[in-house]
Amino acid sequence: MSQVMHRRQGGRYGGNRLEKITAPYNFVPLAREVFKPDWHETVCQDIPLPDGYCGALQMTIKSRTPILPGQKNKANGRIEHFTLPDGRLAIPGSTLRGMIRNVVEIASFGKMNLVQDSRYGVRDLTPGARSIYGDKLSKVHENKNPNSMGPFEPRTKAGWLSYNVKKRQWEISPCEFARVDKRDLAKLPTSGQWEKLVAGYIDKSGNSLPKKQYPSTIDKYEWWLARSTLKIQFDAGSLKDHGPGAHGTIRGKQKYLRYKKASNLGHGKQAGHLVFTGQPGPNKHLEFIFFGGSSPAIPVSEAIYKGFRQIYQDDPKSMAGKTYAYLKEKNFDGKGVPVFYLAPSSEIESLGLALMYRLPYENSVGELIKKFSSDHQANSFDLAELIFGTVDEENGENSLKGRISFSHARSEINQGESATQACKTILNGPKPTYYPNYIHQNETDGGLKGNFYKTCMDADARIRGWKRYPVRPSGDVRVQRTEANQSEDVMVNLNPVTDSVSYKGKMRFHNLKKEELGALIWALTWGGDPALRHAVGMGKPFGFGQVAIHIDWEHSDIIPNLPGGDPPTEHDCMNAFTTLMENWFSGVLQGDWSYSEQIVQLKAMADPKKAPGLPGELKHMSLNGGGPKNEFVLAKGAQGNKKLVLMAYVEAGREQSRTDVTQTESDSMPTKTPAENWLKQAVEELCAQHNTKEKTILLGKLLATKWDEIDDTSLKADVLALIKSCWKQYGGWEGPHSGKSKIIAYTIYNNRDRLS
Repeated sequence: MSQVMHRRQGGRYGGNRLEKITAPYNFVPLAREVFKPDWHETVCQDIPLPDGYCGALQMTIKSRTPILPGQKNKANGRIEHFTLPDGRLAIPGSTLRGMIRNVVEIASFGKMNLVQDSRYGVRDLTPGARSIYGDKLSKVHENKNPNSMGPFEPRTKAGWLSYNVKKRQWEISPCEFARVDKRDLAKLPTSGQWEKLVAGYIDKSGNSLPKKQYPSTIDKYEWWLARSTLKIQFDAGSLKDHGPGAHGTIRGKQKYLRYKKASNLGHGKQAGHLVFTGQPGPNKHLEFIFFGGSSPAIPVSEAIYKGFRQIYQDDPKSMAGKTYAYLKEKNFDGKGVPVFYLAPSSEIESLGLALMYRLPYENSVGELIKKFSSDHQANSFDLAELIFGTVDEENGENSLKGRISFSHARSEINQGESATQACKTILNGPKPTYYPNYIHQNETDGGLKGNFYKTCMDADARIRGWKRYPVRPSGDVRVQRTEANQSEDVMVNLNPVTDSVSYKGKMRFHNLKKEELGALIWALTWGGDPALRHAVGMGKPFGFGQVAIHIDWEHSDIIPNLPGGDPPTEHDCMNAFTTLMENWFSGVLQGDWSYSEQIVQLKAMADPKKAPGLPGELKHMSLNGGGPKNEFVLAKGAQGNKKLVLMAYVEAGREQSRTDVTQTESDSMPTKTPAENWLKQAVEELCAQHNTKEKTILLGKLLATKWDEIDDTSLKADVLALIKSCWKQYGGWEGPHSGKSKIIAYTIYNNRDRLS
């Protein structure tokens, strides 16, 4: 097995431009229709099904790349391979259960309801996000000077957040705020080396840093409170424009800001409290003083506070969570937590801990899924829920006990007997708020069609689907190098086992129908394809944990509920499952389940041969120090770069012309029907005759003309169903279509007289 190597982060560049988004993950699209088995109301633990089976499947799991079903070593803090009490390496049964359940959910067109219904927030200062973020938090006043931009004036207001015990509600007491320059703060005798701190040269204890590291909000408070108090006397200037020079430039134009400036620090007539926010880079030079305020407190609705809580409280280990907890503890002489908020009317719409705070999206993940298809929120059980069980967290009425269990998969190797390789890296990637990747976009060849991205602000936004980590060839396992200014707080020490390891475990089942058992066997073995792999444990973004699962049928038992019944074979079970899905799919969605976009993408991401063809590599893009070369920002159109979108995995393959209908028997979807054989032969002949790609043939008039010559009406209809499935993979059947050849082909296929 290959050793762990390091690779640099980064997308694919052309000159100084980013051409493609790269990521170690991709998505299986969410299905609008959810499959609900006919027997979803009759499943029970206690009543044997006449056509049910009990037993156990013996599994052998072999690792193909370094593997790390992780557990933290308390002594040294490293993430090491999970072990049993006797020291043997093992994969936890819960890990295997979750891995296989996800495959069954996708393959059986199940509900996406096991997601955290989070209302994420957005803080995006790129030009393309002006409409969803910048315009909501600030306004730009008219400026007749062609060489300047602005002035920008915040729409956000300041106040103190506190909980009213008598009214049992959160509320904000409005106040005013002024801006204070870091250079003026540095002139105060108690400030110490304030300018060096905010410039990133020293830490909060005054120690020199080997490389620049800008202070957090908490760092600033702790520095200041170690030397002084947050109470301060000052004079607040009138609201006016400030610039040029002090606030940088935007696209070569001087930027103006409109605010009240604090002066005469320590001696003024106005009393206030210093309020600090984070230091994203060297250009930020203004902090805040909150003062005054006599208006009545404004209540914060439960829904608005929930959005605030999800960003700032639900993850106490995040920087936002730590900052909120710190400010809440300080309490600012009983005033509460200093916040900024939007209240264009009499009600508060949102709030945060910075002037340009993370704005909660209009729609949560769960709301977007429900808007896309209410099937995903239905009370009826899907196939995965029938097999694995489900818990109704609201009232328990729709809970169902699972009918399978996984043992730990045990190896014969002890931890000390296996070769390992320590590597220090980061596991963090783009958050689900990175909409070029996580929200379905209208794209062509990895570029955004149109000027604006879809985000969770849009009612018709659609999440990309089921997140998966594609497998890759063993030689392409790479751990990402850390960035030059990477914080130690987000780094982890991984210690994967690099030897090839064989594990043995059992999947026990009770009262399963043949179709249900077939779904599990299909998921375990990828439909009997030995070339495909699962991914398990930590480090999947780097290629860790790729495994192949083999069922040892000689040591497995399938026992019919009916005495004297014959146990089904492996192929009987899988055929029962695939026939069930094909019949449902053709009746509800039309076409073949085997060629649906969901199955095509799912199996492609399990195929290591697909990985070398990507336009880039299976790796995260680079922050590049957070400067102008930040690839995550460039991908959204900054610095004149075109707006990019993460391409669908199969579309991103190097051999884009190679379609599933022309794959050989060793590929994930072998040909098996007269219609598939006809289409395979026709496409190959036309490609050879015209020296062109298969995708061009599939979407053009040459194939349509050849199809039109089929005399057998039944064969003609079956071939058309396959062609429709292929069209759907490349953007849809219904259109609108562009290109003369494609329009002619669509006209030929849709002539109703052809199949009459």
